[in-house]
Amino acid sequence: MSEPKTPNLGLYKIDRSSPSTTYFDLDKYLDQNWEKIDDFAEQMGEKAEETATKVSSLQERLDTDKRGAATLQPGVNVVSANQEATFNLSSIKGRTLVNLLGRAGGCEQASLVNSYQSTITADTSNKVQGNQSLKITTTAMPAGALSISPINLKSGKYYIVLSSAKLISGELVGMYLNELNPNKGKVTSSNSKRFSTLWGAYSISTDISTFFVSQVVGASGSSGYIDAIRLYEISASEYVALENMTTEQIACNYPYVDSVQPVLNPYAIRYGQNLLPPFYEWSETAIAGPSEIEAPYQLKMTKASSAIGFSNFISTVNVAPSTEYTFSITVDVTNFGGNGVAGVYWNGWCYDEDNNAITSFNMPPYAKANGKFTLGNSFKTPDNAKSVRIVIGFDSETTGTATFKNPCLNLGTSAMMFKPREDSFLALQTELHANPDTGENPDSVFERDGRYYKLAKWRKVVLDSAINFVLWGSGSGYKVVNAMLPEPLAVDGSGVLIKYQGKVIKETDYATVNSAPDNLNIGSSGANGVFDNFQISISNVDSGWGDSYTNLTSDEIKAYFMGYRMAENVTGFPAYNGSGVKCWYGIKSLSTPTTTLPTMPDVGYTPYQLLYQLATPVVEPITSEGQLTFIDGDNQVEAGTGIVLREHAPINNNLPTAVAIGDIGNPNKYKIKKILAVYKDSIRDPRWYSNTVNANGNEKARIDGINYDPSASYSVTYLMLDKYPTVDITGTYAENEKSLLLDAVKTLQENTTRISVLESKKAEKDAPAWITPTLLNGWVIYNDTLPVGYYKDSNGIVRFKGMIKSGALNSILLKLPPGYRPKNMSMQFVAHSTDGSGQVLGRIIVNANGDVQPYGGSTTLYSLDSISFQAEQ
Repeated sequence: MSEPKTPNLGLYKIDRSSPSTTYFDLDKYLDQNWEKIDDFAEQMGEKAEETATKVSSLQERLDTDKRGAATLQPGVNVVSANQEATFNLSSIKGRTLVNLLGRAGGCEQASLVNSYQSTITADTSNKVQGNQSLKITTTAMPAGALSISPINLKSGKYYIVLSSAKLISGELVGMYLNELNPNKGKVTSSNSKRFSTLWGAYSISTDISTFFVSQVVGASGSSGYIDAIRLYEISASEYVALENMTTEQIACNYPYVDSVQPVLNPYAIRYGQNLLPPFYEWSETAIAGPSEIEAPYQLKMTKASSAIGFSNFISTVNVAPSTEYTFSITVDVTNFGGNGVAGVYWNGWCYDEDNNAITSFNMPPYAKANGKFTLGNSFKTPDNAKSVRIVIGFDSETTGTATFKNPCLNLGTSAMMFKPREDSFLALQTELHANPDTGENPDSVFERDGRYYKLAKWRKVVLDSAINFVLWGSGSGYKVVNAMLPEPLAVDGSGVLIKYQGKVIKETDYATVNSAPDNLNIGSSGANGVFDNFQISISNVDSGWGDSYTNLTSDEIKAYFMGYRMAENVTGFPAYNGSGVKCWYGIKSLSTPTTTLPTMPDVGYTPYQLLYQLATPVVEPITSEGQLTFIDGDNQVEAGTGIVLREHAPINNNLPTAVAIGDIGNPNKYKIKKILAVYKDSIRDPRWYSNTVNANGNEKARIDGINYDPSASYSVTYLMLDKYPTVDITGTYAENEKSLLLDAVKTLQENTTRISVLESKKAEKDAPAWITPTLLNGWVIYNDTLPVGYYKDSNGIVRFKGMIKSGALNSILLKLPPGYRPKNMSMQFVAHSTDGSGQVLGRIIVNANGDVQPYGGSTTLYSLDSISFQAEQ
């Protein structure tokens, strides 16, 4: 018979029902019970400590604002977050790259380079940027070359020169600065499969005038391509940092730019956990049978038994280098047939920065029978990978029907549960400059009250017809012109001038600008040390202003800055020296000379630009779109520059077949690298797809004619093909509940404030501000309850109210100011009037010059309420 015990601690109890337990066992009933109580107390203490630790941790998460720091470097980043959170921008700083080779390094004009033992020709099929590269073909041993000169390098400065080169035949292709040996770099390549980045860094110990050389080494007839040549002055810290950078990193940090370029339109895109888009964003690259997108992530492909050839769809996704990814997709196969090796298959390729295929990872399983299959595998990207191309479809000798569902590409070595791709992004429309030589005093972006602002320390000014120049001085072979700075005051010595053909001219001083052409000085119009004007010395060869011509007018100087060269109107069109008939012709277009002073810019002309540091920084609001957020776990975030937000879409109409945006027949403002979204009446329209035929850039957007609405307004967001300097984007994100709550409260407060402001502005716009005009020719208001007035609403419609009397018919009632007048033509309106005994129809004419005149009717009472029209813009 078991002894009685307590139910929780198992303490012994005396069994009074048995004579054998009527005595008291001290060991059992006291000692052993006390030990059990003590053991329980110890367990409770441990539990209490564990609970206290958990409570303390929870209390810390609720009481302490804890944030993680994130630095998004140019390119693809992987950021790990422990919870979903918003990214709070801390800073984006400006940077300016000055290509000391101007535009010659773009290899767009063979006339801008020199040849040595070679012929130089353009090649539009092999290039890394722009429209073409230059092909060097040697004509003698041991090498042939092209050169760009002259280049003046300064003692104590550091420089880096880069180019993209591809060998066609011969031993190697290389580059160098004449009479200089690079201190570090990789300046030769024998790669004939793809373009290679060549680079060399120089520490200059004495002033030197040199020139750039790209050469092909080999027997006569050897050849190679060269493109994207750039030479930058860099800081000492940048020079040292090159030691720990890969060639790919160096190429990314120092991209090719024309002349002088800032950080332009920075952005950060966080791609969804599933990196693959819906099927309507994939490309059908091989067609051997019909296909149908049955749902965003469901694609049906059919290939008849008589069809031969591959049939596939492709999606290209940017990726991080040296990173594990996993692809997966399900497919349902019916009517399988043929002798295909891979059957219904998938494969993938990794590509580098220049879109060269560098490795494949096509691995089984494949679908080689009827049934449902899961395809895919894990793979690791190479260290120079920039993108991955996923391919699905039929191999060349396989037939049947395949329905692909739920494609996924995710970070890591395990396939994720399917979910649609959901991206978030932050994009800013702004230019961010810095000191071109040192990187100091950068423009910067900051966030305040839910809006983004720029602390502008630099200003870029286009020197066009809006600038009023005057003749300042002259010398043999040049003239000096002067103008006031149109923007805030400058810092002396900070100026950089970009000439019309891309030549970079750094500011010198007053004596130099007055002693030789192609110089710049920022000066003071008074003796107060305020730098508010500037002088440029211009060669007579560029301007056509002869030494003897001394009566140069401001309008004639404007003509030069609009792209026209002055000449004497005789054979050969020499420089004008003050006698004979003067004429002008386009510097870029070489247009037929005209004796009429031009007032419009020459076709294709790129005006001078002036960059300088502001004496006093200014804060400017900037346009932005989106809110960057992180998901719980690994996030793939791409940071870069060159995004264009919701640009009005130029439509290339080929109805009823299709309509395109970004076609060479009607191009966008910039060449397109990638279409991100097309909007119909401000709402994203997913029916547009990418296409490369006649694209102004890498691709264009296209929509089938049946889905196009000619009455709608379309806009497009895209990435520019041209490259710009890149910078880090820094910020923070919440790592616990306290931080999330603070962010939520902050966002709610900011949104409430912005909504209130918008409501106030809308109320102001909705409440018309009536303008009371001066009545003429005896007209007066009918009574005080029906005053005369007019206003212009938010759509630009001018509306009238009120009644008048007693004036002279056919005379001017009132005059409308500019902005409130009809556009281009007079308007007529039927007006109600009365003579006291009955209605008399009148007529009111509103003239394009602003005169409002009543015709006919009665002067006893005359109504203006019928007048409304679209105002001039």
